[in-house]
Amino acid sequence: MSKKSNLKFIIDSIGRTIIGDVSKTSTHVKVKDPMIVQMQQRENGQVAVQLIPYLFREFVADREPTTWHFNKSQITYPDDFEIDAQLVSQYHNVINAPAVQPTDNSKQETTSKEEPELVKLFDE
Repeated sequence: MSKKSNLKFIIDSIGRTIIGDVSKTSTHVKVKDPMIVQMQQRENGQVAVQLIPYLFREFVADREPTTWHFNKSQITYPDDFEIDAQLVSQYHNVINAPAVQPTDNSKQETTSKEEPELVKLFDE
């Protein structure tokens, strides 16, 4: 973490918890590199926390960080709140991970004439 960030939480208009580098204007909250905080209860009763990019960098031509503007009248955010160090570390690990490079499937050789396994999405 070479550069100081202003990581904060906001709750957007549809109830998602978002974490990112926050700055405010008179009418908007700007969030650089926002991530959605997803929580899921495990079988043992503990809660697993996963950060999912608001928009994957692979969708952006130059793969640079993105800044999103949220209208203050449509979000909720805390005034003073310190985010847990483990979550901050997880955020930076995801942000600093190398972007996945697209693969060119046309160059892959097929060594087998077998049909690929069919995956059923819905029970019939």
